[in-house]
Amino acid sequence: MLKTPNPMPASAIGPEFLKQPLAPDTRDTSACQVDLSLGQTAAVETISIAFSDACRGQHIFFNSRGGFDDESLIADLLSQGLSAEHQLASRDWVYVPRANNPYCPRLLSLPPASAEVFCQEINQYYQALQSEAQGPSFESILAAYGDTENLRGYLAELALADTDADMSPAVLVSHSQVNEFPLIHCYRLDERRLFGEIRYETQAGTVITNQQLLQPGLLHLANGGVLVIKAEHLIERPDIWGRLKAVILTGMLDWLPLEGQHVATAFNPEPVPLDIRLILIGDRQCLAELELQDPEFTEFFSLICDIRSVFQVDSPADHLKYRLYIKQLAKARGLLPLSDSALDSVLLWSSRQCEDNKRLLLTSRELGNLMAQACHYCHAEKSLQLDKKHIEKAITASKKRLSLVADEHMYGIESGQVKLQLTGKQIGQINGLTVIDAAGEQFGEPARITASVHIGDGDVIDIERKADMAGNIHAKSTMILSAVVHSLFSRDTPLPLSCSLVFEQSYYHVDGDSAGLAELLALLSSFSHLPIDQSFAVTGAIDQFGQVMAVGGINEKIEGFWHVAKRMAPEQNVCVILPKANANELNLSEETIEAITNDKLKLYPVDTVEEAIALTMARPAGELDEFGDYGDESVFGRIQRRVDSIHSHEKPSIWSMLNPWK
Repeated sequence: MLKTPNPMPASAIGPEFLKQPLAPDTRDTSACQVDLSLGQTAAVETISIAFSDACRGQHIFFNSRGGFDDESLIADLLSQGLSAEHQLASRDWVYVPRANNPYCPRLLSLPPASAEVFCQEINQYYQALQSEAQGPSFESILAAYGDTENLRGYLAELALADTDADMSPAVLVSHSQVNEFPLIHCYRLDERRLFGEIRYETQAGTVITNQQLLQPGLLHLANGGVLVIKAEHLIERPDIWGRLKAVILTGMLDWLPLEGQHVATAFNPEPVPLDIRLILIGDRQCLAELELQDPEFTEFFSLICDIRSVFQVDSPADHLKYRLYIKQLAKARGLLPLSDSALDSVLLWSSRQCEDNKRLLLTSRELGNLMAQACHYCHAEKSLQLDKKHIEKAITASKKRLSLVADEHMYGIESGQVKLQLTGKQIGQINGLTVIDAAGEQFGEPARITASVHIGDGDVIDIERKADMAGNIHAKSTMILSAVVHSLFSRDTPLPLSCSLVFEQSYYHVDGDSAGLAELLALLSSFSHLPIDQSFAVTGAIDQFGQVMAVGGINEKIEGFWHVAKRMAPEQNVCVILPKANANELNLSEETIEAITNDKLKLYPVDTVEEAIALTMARPAGELDEFGDYGDESVFGRIQRRVDSIHSHEKPSIWSMLNPWK
């Protein structure tokens, strides 16, 4: 235990500390520049590295937990990370026939956004050759589209071709703009979509094909730019990864028959040179599975980078950037503009989702969905601007849609089917705070934790674990609790008491360590035979030295307890003990803050078990003096006297009676 001499009871938190302050000077965003890739500095740098000449051939794996619009995210990262010199030159691609070998059409690489015009000029050139009319010249076409061997050969063959021969070019890929940067997202992964297809026709019972029947794949369309693939899709199709890997290694995209095609033909178009960057989006588990399938996987996707889902706020300037980010998200989704009060509400909601007042949510899909739902209420009022009330209505409606489980739990408490006590005092009983996750919606509620002590060998029996209704983390917490008890009262002699702990009327799986402090207080109460004030509810994990550590869901736990307390005991003032490490995460509802302001609810942040003991049992925990005593009036002193009393009246064991000379 910590060496704090008789710690004073912790002070209650005032209402002024329950929400992150939003200073008025963080509302004027007119002087700020929009940062579309807010918080993604590492990802932007990764893009820049991938497109540098020194790192050609290295591809990107973005580790993302989801919640983003992938198209907008990648586009924003590319806009920030790509400079003009980094961009690969996109090209138009056209296949043209060979007069002497129609089964092997030539491939022409043309400047971007020129393929359609090229086809028109070729038709004019061919007609001019046949009729000796005025048209584009041999030299003018070479000058406009590049003096390559394939183009020279094609133009020469046009001059010698028969009038009935089909020498027309076929456009494979054509860009609409000269400076268009190819960015393609693959949402359904199969061979045909990715690698393209040689299509076939039947004429007079004969299967034929030509350059006009070539169907480009996503790799062709993304050539010179970026192809984005979901990692989970690649896991499902390891056969596709094998061919994709070969394409990456060779830098050439061949036309191969698709699986299941058995057409006998010698048609073999020239392969397409591939200059592309691949981006995979998945989580760490996907990355591990891909590495398991292919140990060389990370040699190709060597640029592995996390996509940040939260934004750290350290200054008013960060608040300004985030406000602009929210405004830009609303604009990009075609939503109504937000007022300053609406932005305040979004920031508070965002902070609460992160469970930290210095962090804000970046996941564009969640933020966009909230604002879109708020627009529904805004349109109903025929308002042209989102306001605070619209955001709050959307948040309230979201909770209400998933409130069935919470309502059923509350009904069980109000009807007396679930027993809770918020008044008086009780030995070995305390109100713990739990968070229940129901279909993605979390709500908090108190749970009655009891401890029963009997003569034994110092075991702490976790009934939840014995009944297979608790997880490993809870089991670990109980073992830590046992270690704390043994360090206090059985340093030199065995502890002659055992204890059983249980969540009363718990019919669902229990896990986590957030009940450690509450369970220890119930155990110490039962050991010392001192009652606990039942107006307290407690949450907090503990370590082997009795220090109280942070837990999750602190806001839901406090609000859930107050929701129950105001219905069960409206005249009773209640208190919550929480870890001091969670104090910066408090972002409570207006109703809960009002209860704290009116002293109906008090919050006590603590660092040590001793502080919690002083609050719940109204006496000091106790500290060892030079004689090894805790003090008669302390909680630990009463337990020490009880242990000593049991040892002094201990009966001789059967073994000692059978061996009187030992």
